[in-house]
Amino acid sequence: MRLLDTLPLLGLAVTALATEQGIPEDTFHESLTLHPLPDGKLSVLFQFTTHFSLHNNADGERFDLTHYYLNAPYLRLCTENLTPFLSLLPSKGQSGLSKLLARPGNVLSWGFKTEGIHVVMPSEGKQGQWTGWWEGIVDLVPERGGSREFTISSVFKENLPRPFPRASSSILRVIKPNDPNFSIDHTPKREKQQFVDGRYRDIAEWDLKDKSLAGQDIKFSWDGEGNFVYPQIFEPPAITISRAVTDRYAGDGTFHIEIDNHGDEDREALYSEFWPWWVKGWISEMSVRSVSRSGNESDTLHAFNYLPSIPPTSSTTTLRLRLTLPAQSTTTIEVPFTKLMLKYTDHVPDAERGREISSSVLAMLDVRGEEGWGTSRKTGGKPVIGERDELRTARTRIYGPKLLVDIPVPDFSMPYNVIIMSCTIMAIFFGSVHGRLVRKWAWLYDSKGLEVTEEVDVKKDE
Repeated sequence: MRLLDTLPLLGLAVTALATEQGIPEDTFHESLTLHPLPDGKLSVLFQFTTHFSLHNNADGERFDLTHYYLNAPYLRLCTENLTPFLSLLPSKGQSGLSKLLARPGNVLSWGFKTEGIHVVMPSEGKQGQWTGWWEGIVDLVPERGGSREFTISSVFKENLPRPFPRASSSILRVIKPNDPNFSIDHTPKREKQQFVDGRYRDIAEWDLKDKSLAGQDIKFSWDGEGNFVYPQIFEPPAITISRAVTDRYAGDGTFHIEIDNHGDEDREALYSEFWPWWVKGWISEMSVRSVSRSGNESDTLHAFNYLPSIPPTSSTTTLRLRLTLPAQSTTTIEVPFTKLMLKYTDHVPDAERGREISSSVLAMLDVRGEEGWGTSRKTGGKPVIGERDELRTARTRIYGPKLLVDIPVPDFSMPYNVIIMSCTIMAIFFGSVHGRLVRKWAWLYDSKGLEVTEEVDVKKDE
């Protein structure tokens, strides 16, 4: 078995062969979601999904080969390659929704950016799925104040692009804010209501496969809004994670993790930590406790799994905790650890700024998804716009922040001190020996008849 369409995002699929073998054709879907936020920001989320299959082409295939040599180009970060995720797309940022993100100078000037890729390999009778996303936050309020009014061209420096022919779907989606003054100057092709991140929203969609939209601009505004006034109170997310490292000594530390459940329901979750081999956790001293807003403590840990690394090989330590997060509570996890000493060859030839520990993952086990929910769990009728239900979300994973940990660093100045001292000794030794070899010494007598040993100029003596 070999994957003819190794990366369907590159546009290398042989659809004719797939059709002959009865395998579903590979499909490519893209969407761009715009979500105006209450604090005057705009969330821009670009998503692409490819469904692909394994194709078996045994015609003319040799079975006596043991190695396949393929090119694996290395992409360096440069001016022409500031948005590397575009190289994964078949459109390469030339058409479709990806063209809106093909201006690195504009995209990278946004305040907050994140990207990721999730791959599910195909199995027998089931297609694989390659999903990627790129998200950024745009400040809609001008520096000197003003309205939040914006257009597609003002955000992306580009009008709506022409459709990408190979895309099976290309959707521009706008999540309307819960504000009756919000207006759009283009009539959307479809409007629907559904839960988005635990809140019932009104959504407008445009199908960019429609060629009549190419080159047009869409304006979004708030009727009668002058200078935007920032709200004084913000509603926190349903679940938040904070991580920190408290260092008592240079070689030891403690992971301090806090998981806040701001909702009104208990949540079931699986928390995972991933550490490099030089972090040795002391699981026997780990503590997990939950404290509600009223001060009541409860036991939330049901089970845990710990897979230690095998130093000094490049292995990873994995810690998983099965938790119940009580409503309106803060769950605190503390894990002491020791920083192991790295070999001098493991240190980068640069200034030591610490080592990065990857993000933790909180997998929510009780989410019910966003699609297909037309009734309210609270009233039993149709939900109203703005109603909150934390379980009706597609966000099954919440990632904690990365950590920067200082590690014990050897005294790299010692080799240089040895080199300098050795060179000094060699210079003194060589100078004294060389002087004695090239100079001529003789016995002389002073006026009193005493012997005096002094240096004689060789040339003058000759």
